[in-house]
Amino acid sequence: MVSGAERIVDAHDGAVRTTLGWVEKNAVLTRMQNGTTGAMVHTGDQKTVAASGILRGSPPPRVASRCSVARRWSFRPVTG
Repeated sequence: MVSGAERIVDAHDGAVRTTLGWVEKNAVLTRMQNGTTGAMVHTGDQKTVAASGILRGSPPPRVASRCSVARRWSFRPVTG
């Protein structure tokens, strides 16, 4: 790794974690239908994942992340 690159990767990963934490809390929503009332409710059980790496294709090397949203599937009616 290039001198000092570890600090850059650590800073990048920290920024990605902070951003995805905000996304999980504020931007990603999963809805299910309440089995009793028929109303749509937010489940709040989705998560984000990220993979980071250094791209070495063209100078200078760059740090990049790929992110994805995962949600839990449930076929049980939501009550309450």
